[in-house]
Amino acid sequence: MIARTHYSSDQIIAERGEQIYAERFQAEYEQHYSGQYVVIDILTKSAYVAAFQEEAINKAKAIAPNGLFHLVRIHTPTLFERCI
Repeated sequence: MIARTHYSSDQIIAERGEQIYAERFQAEYEQHYSGQYVVIDILTKSAYVAAFQEEAINKAKAIAPNGLFHLVRIHTPTLFERCI
């Protein structure tokens, strides 16, 4: 596990969260959980999915109260987004 002090800014946490999401979860979650939310704990690389933002955040905090979290809205890219 990575120490909390390694992440000194919100921007670094967001970038790491997006990277973990893209590498580990995005392909599967866009197929199965479109429109829902996922909270990524960047310390453990764990993901917590729920229909509502607050629900996803509460799940993550209940399991990992000391985590560093990044929230992502799961969606399937539109045809236009895939063409860009």
